[in-house]
Amino acid sequence: MIQTIKKANTYTMKLLRTVKPHSVTPMRLGLLLITLLTATLASQAFAQQGELSAKVNRTSLGIDESLQLHVRYTSTQISGQPDFRQLNTQFEILNQFQSSQSRNINGRISAYTEWQLTLAPKREGNLLIPSLRFQGKFSDAIEITVSPAKPVPAGQISDVFIDTVIEQNEAYVQEGIVVKYRLYYAVNIESLNATPLEIDNAVIEKLPEARNTRTINNRRYNTYEESYSIFPQSSGELVIPATHWNLTIGSGTRSFFNRPRRNEIKRLKTDEKRIIIKPRPSSYPANALWLPAVQIRLNEQWSKPPEDFQLGEPITRTLTLQAAGLSSSQLPSLTDAMQASGAKVYADQPVLSDDKSVNGVIGKRIESAAVVISSVGQTIIPAIKVPWWNVQHDRLEYLEVPSRTIRITAPANAAGDSIPPLISQSGQHRVSGGASIDSAALKALQQSLFMWRLLALILLLFVLALTFWLWRIRAANAAIVDDQQQSQAQLQRNEKQAYKAFKRACRDDDLAALRQHLLLWAKLYWRLPTQPTLIALGQRMSSDQVNNQLLALDSALYSDNQGQKIHGELILTAVNAWLKAQGSNKQKTQQLAEFYGTSA
Repeated sequence: MIQTIKKANTYTMKLLRTVKPHSVTPMRLGLLLITLLTATLASQAFAQQGELSAKVNRTSLGIDESLQLHVRYTSTQISGQPDFRQLNTQFEILNQFQSSQSRNINGRISAYTEWQLTLAPKREGNLLIPSLRFQGKFSDAIEITVSPAKPVPAGQISDVFIDTVIEQNEAYVQEGIVVKYRLYYAVNIESLNATPLEIDNAVIEKLPEARNTRTINNRRYNTYEESYSIFPQSSGELVIPATHWNLTIGSGTRSFFNRPRRNEIKRLKTDEKRIIIKPRPSSYPANALWLPAVQIRLNEQWSKPPEDFQLGEPITRTLTLQAAGLSSSQLPSLTDAMQASGAKVYADQPVLSDDKSVNGVIGKRIESAAVVISSVGQTIIPAIKVPWWNVQHDRLEYLEVPSRTIRITAPANAAGDSIPPLISQSGQHRVSGGASIDSAALKALQQSLFMWRLLALILLLFVLALTFWLWRIRAANAAIVDDQQQSQAQLQRNEKQAYKAFKRACRDDDLAALRQHLLLWAKLYWRLPTQPTLIALGQRMSSDQVNNQLLALDSALYSDNQGQKIHGELILTAVNAWLKAQGSNKQKTQQLAEFYGTSA
């Protein structure tokens, strides 16, 4: 095919040199035009066939390093991309973006599309980047040699490294084990992505993150710490697998043309840890719930002093169980233990909560019950004993709330069943059973009625005052809600204006303005305190289409490749598609489309 094109071009040039203006005839002119058309079509057909090539920036690297794979397809016509999933068997794709370029030199069109992938090896040894296929073309396979991570020279410490911290090498089944991953860095970390911790036959609770600074060998390091509380569910050997942390390290410098240099991607691997998990001891009570903990407390509270109850009077008893190293779901119910002979117990729903810190989980269970005793005399509230295993001293211990004896008395006005409005002539007041009470008792009864009326009046005044106060609060809240609605409306107007400016910049292919208005819109859309970076925005939107376009935009703005062409319409199309996907139903999608001016 190439030889045919060359012969056609050679013949055309010879024909043009032999043609003289006075000797041009219609036949010769037609032959010349046919020859030129044939050569042009052949050149374009050859350009459209395409070639697929692949190259890497390095063929030898350490297990903690990454490489750049450039896959280029040379053609003026392209649709789709190669299938990169076959790379996942031996490599992890850290990021990927696409760029295109076309040129027209003396009527000859050359164009190509390139995919740049950052790859991290999954193991040491000889790996292979397989031959890739795209539109009937194949690239060459590439061999990669992966060596162990280079040791840091004696007396020196790396700019960035990670420690795996576990303060115990054995534990009991269902005991909380705290695992900490502590990252030390003395460089600028632009982004961090760690593979999630997954362990079979174990419950994993994520603990709060922590940041700090430390000085090592007179060098100041920042630290970032991720912690987990692991609860193994079976005895034996527990394997805490190694995890990978992918870091984007900023150079912190700029090129001669005041452009930031390309960031470095570094891959760290945590240490694998193994812990012996011991079974539940045989000395632990067989019918009791297994509680392996560092410390446990059991507290009792009464709504009033329980030493002297009145008959039929309800009183609330509250038991609070707290355990360091256990979650609230592991703590036992105490409702059955609160039962007492001669008393009725009405239990509420338990309140469960977990207090998480970098040092582990503290589970709390609160149980409340109303206790009503219906007989006069003494009632014994039995003791409560809860067994637990002290993992620090490796022994069985008991929590105990001691028993309590309560004296039940009749109410002060329980002298008879009722008091009739009859007064005997002897000055004594008769009750229906024939018993009499003197005027002193009647006076006490009248004083009691007066106190009840006074309490009712005070309660009425309190209700009126509370009603007035609630009315004032409601009016104030209405004013606050109105202000918030106005503020929200203003934010929405600003957000819509920023998005309009972003669309205008996309259609004008003004990349700098496009980036500025896109990041401003993102800040308003998510109500962020500061504007995000393009990389952070791509991660937040979780869309491959948007992420590829933003990576290409970032590369076009800050790379040294001036020939790279980015089309703003492609970025606008990707963002509009993402906005449509945010609608959970047709109505919400239509509202987003009307707000941003996109087609639903």
